[in-house]
Amino acid sequence: MKIAITGGKGGTGKSTIATALAVELAKKNKVLLIDADADCPNDHLILSIKRKKVKDVFQLIPKWDFKKCIKCGKCGLVCKQHAIVSIKGKYPIFIPEQCNGCKACMFVCPTNAIGKDNKKIGSIYYGKKQNISFVSGELEPNQPSSEIVIS
Repeated sequence: MKIAITGGKGGTGKSTIATALAVELAKKNKVLLIDADADCPNDHLILSIKRKKVKDVFQLIPKWDFKKCIKCGKCGLVCKQHAIVSIKGKYPIFIPEQCNGCKACMFVCPTNAIGKDNKKIGSIYYGKKQNISFVSGELEPNQPSSEIVIS
């Protein structure tokens, strides 16, 4: 059986309902509770579950080799997130907070001047209490997108 508590504005009781269901179901079954609110996970606090970090989550970001860059501006034109500002005749300006790691800039670069780098955007945690196994993701502060952490 799978039960999902999703949607709704903050403070409507999603975590309260999810944790109450987990506790009740755990009386007769093994339960896996996943707190997918990576922006502000709190199910572990409600249930007093001690979490252990099991994995860091990284997002791919581009890294330029300006010795190879010919200042063509194609990387900026293809970037749907507006994370690359291209001005004719100048090296591109990269805004990492806007980047979603799609790699379009890498594919379009005619001189292979754009390589890969990683930035830590969050962590995955695990905990267990009686019949409840618990998994959550938590976004690093000031990271704009939690999709990669919860996927």
